[in-house]
Amino acid sequence: AIRGELCGPSIQGNIYKLKAPRIFVFDIYNGDAGRYMTYNERQHALQLLREVGADVDVVPLIDEMQLPSTVREVILMADGASHLRPEQLREGLSWKTRDVQYSRFGNPMIFSFKSVSREYLAREK
Repeated sequence: AIRGELCGPSIQGNIYKLKAPRIFVFDIYNGDAGRYMTYNERQHALQLLREVGADVDVVPLIDEMQLPSTVREVILMADGASHLRPEQLREGLSWKTRDVQYSRFGNPMIFSFKSVSREYLAREK
């Protein structure tokens, strides 16, 4: 199952000024493995889709970093310019582990969440 965000004309104000609808993939669930794909697995799957003619975009990878130690730092980092259109405020940042992590019950998982930009929310009101 592929998870993504549809962007383009007539969709939430088309903040990225796209000429046609585009889907930006941010996750792929592997039902056989019972978990979301790792970063490398996801890149491989998207490449295979492109090889058979699929026109797929991916949510841009901004940086690889350690998760900040406080919620306040995560919130502050969400503010800033969009990677897709630098003159536009970004909606926020999505955080995701690069590799499989294991829950305290031993279940394989990819940990992820989104921190929403306060600047973006204030402008949208």
